[in-house]
Amino acid sequence: MQFGSENWALFELLGRGKAVIASNRCYVPEAITDGVNGLLCEYDDLEQWVRLTLELLDDPARFAALGEAARQRAALYSIDRVAREFVALCGQLTSR
Repeated sequence: MQFGSENWALFELLGRGKAVIASNRCYVPEAITDGVNGLLCEYDDLEQWVRLTLELLDDPARFAALGEAARQRAALYSIDRVAREFVALCGQLTSR
């Protein structure tokens, strides 16, 4: 993902446990921690994009680990979890 405007697509990939390589622009670094649950690149550094892609393809264990960490991160934003927290917050606010 080079452009930072595809937020639903990003979370769809993360939620499916896919290893994501994305640009370090816009909101993306809020969702991806470089080397933990995905890889971040400089927007216009084509050599970095290619190098990281090839390195990741050559390392299936890292590919899988990044994907699992991505799935866990995306679960923090699931509609079920967010809705429960929102309802709880509304309850707290109305009880004051």
